[in-house]
Amino acid sequence: STGSAQEFYEELATLRSGPTTTYYLLEHALALPLAKQRILVEHAHLRSREHLAGKRYRGHPKDGIILVLPEKFAQNGKLAAIQDSFVDIRKNRWKTTRMKSQPSWLVSISTD
Repeated sequence: STGSAQEFYEELATLRSGPTTTYYLLEHALALPLAKQRILVEHAHLRSREHLAGKRYRGHPKDGIILVLPEKFAQNGKLAAIQDSFVDIRKNRWKTTRMKSQPSWLVSISTD
C-alpha cells in the first residue's frame, strides 16, 4: 500500500542533512510542499535515458543531493544516468534506499 502525501514529505524532511540539501524531483507539483528548500526539477520520467545521461550538473552542495525517483529508474538505467550527470560526485558516493512511505519510490542520497 502507498503511504500518505504527508508521510512522504515528512520522510523527505528527515533525510535532509542541512540547509543546502538539494532535492531532485520529477515535477514542480512535487516541489510545492518543499518550497523553502533547494529544488532541482527535471521531468526525468518524460526524458530518455540518453537525454538524462547528457545532462551535466556541477558542484556538490555541502548537505548533499537527494534524488527522489520511481523504483523502475533503478532497472531502466535512468537512476545511474542521473547520478552520473552530477559530475562532481563520485559513483560510489550515492546511497540508494526504498522510501518507507512510498515503497515504489527510491531516494538516492549523495554522501561526501
